[in-house]
Amino acid sequence: MGLIGMEAENVHLAIEEEAFEAEVMYRDFQAQAETVGDHAAAERFRRLREDERRNRDQFLTVLRDLDPADPAE
Repeated sequence: MGLIGMEAENVHLAIEEEAFEAEVMYRDFQAQAETVGDHAAAERFRRLREDERRNRDQFLTVLRDLDPADPAE
């Protein structure tokens, strides 16, 4: 029926989104906050990056459960 393929595709998209937020968006926000000396904001963005990485890793686990042969990393 293709449902697993659709679910796996959705999980791939979620992984990409979480990775972008962690490795681009919040990293840049953290750097900007550090540049202007807003250490509290920089720390918050650092913690958000950690959260997004954990989310990405959880989605990777789900993806492996859906399709153990999928090489997504």
